[in-house]
Amino acid sequence: VGLTENDNIVAATLLLSKKRRLGFYEFYAPRGFLCDYNNNAILKIFTEEIKKYIKQKKGYISRIEPYIVLKERDIDGNVVASGENNEHVIDNLKKLGYAYKTESEQAKWMFALNLKDHTEESIFKNMRQNTRNLIRKAEKNCIEIRELTKEELPIFKQVTNATSDRRNFTDKSLKY
Repeated sequence: VGLTENDNIVAATLLLSKKRRLGFYEFYAPRGFLCDYNNNAILKIFTEEIKKYIKQKKGYISRIEPYIVLKERDIDGNVVASGENNEHVIDNLKKLGYAYKTESEQAKWMFALNLKDHTEESIFKNMRQNTRNLIRKAEKNCIEIRELTKEELPIFKQVTNATSDRRNFTDKSLKY
């Protein structure tokens, strides 16, 4: 679904629905909306329209997990004092009727590195020693990364299932 302004898309999202109890549906927007979360007017209109849409489709709840940096952190996970801080987005979403939950279906922490000013060698040099050792071990053991075919997805599922058991997170089904 999307919201346009002067023939330009200003907000959009993928909405998944799952039939729950008594024939009603739960809606979920993975990684939230594609919009400017600092534009409260658009966020408000989009939320209101999504609520109408979900109600028409016999929905009783809508969940989003916005893909935004809440607080910028350094390589060790410490909050950067003068870094990006989007706690106000959470406050704005609460004002629109959303509740903030600490648990998540998506990865809670993601690491991103701006590659623009770095060479492969400098990136490798600045990794933790344990990470460098794991990469060297993978290279030594001739481990390759390749794209799987659809027929090979059960193999991938076995790996994610074992990882979810070991690291204690909920894994998606093979159908997902």
